[in-house]
Amino acid sequence: MPFEVTHTSTVGREQQLLVIDSLLTKVTSRDGGSLLFSGEPGIGKSHLLRETVARAKSRSIRTISLRCSESDVNEPFALFSRLGALFDIAEPASFQSDTDRFRYGRQALDLIAERPSIVLIDDLQWCDYLSSVALLHLFDYGFNLGIGFLATTRPLEEANDNGTIANVRTLSRLMTHDQLVGLSKTETAALITQSISTTITPRVQNSLQDLTNGNPFFLLEIARLDTNINSLDEVGIPRELEAILDQRIN
Repeated sequence: MPFEVTHTSTVGREQQLLVIDSLLTKVTSRDGGSLLFSGEPGIGKSHLLRETVARAKSRSIRTISLRCSESDVNEPFALFSRLGALFDIAEPASFQSDTDRFRYGRQALDLIAERPSIVLIDDLQWCDYLSSVALLHLFDYGFNLGIGFLATTRPLEEANDNGTIANVRTLSRLMTHDQLVGLSKTETAALITQSISTTITPRVQNSLQDLTNGNPFFLLEIARLDTNINSLDEVGIPRELEAILDQRIN
């Protein structure tokens, strides 16, 4: 029987949590602020978004969660259309002109700014091009309204420099940008111990660190799929995880 992996609290992201708390403080005081987390799949970007939602709720800050997908490239202005739909904003007959798109975006931001709010955007690297243009154009407008922005993206240095990525690179220079890395060996051990309530041996700790480079998603999947992690002569990637890795990375 595989171990039962329990819900895990955040391990090894103390600095990131401090930055999130600082951003939320700015949102509460209506000063505005922004934060961008980048990193490989499974490194913990989405987990930090969930932490932000929980912490924002405790401060009575409204969270508006959006997610970009690979299919958005075929849906012009998809991200802002989803944002506007949350506030029942009537779409214009066409989004062909910059004027119509920016007016629509400003309407959404005006409504968001009516109360302390933070906009969360996951997988910004897949944002449709027209929305990326609007984000860049309206960034200062939203900031001056006191809105908080927190986004995640895959590593920008590994992405093709198409129109959207070029705009995201520019946004990364305007936002506080934190490039996430893997957990340390000590943090890796703490995460596994927390998730399966079993202390791992130093040998397994070293093997896990070498195999995953401290990637939390990979670590938790190995813990979930391996029957007895401390009995392994050498930690390897279970076959079930290989399919997950192919799907997540490719």
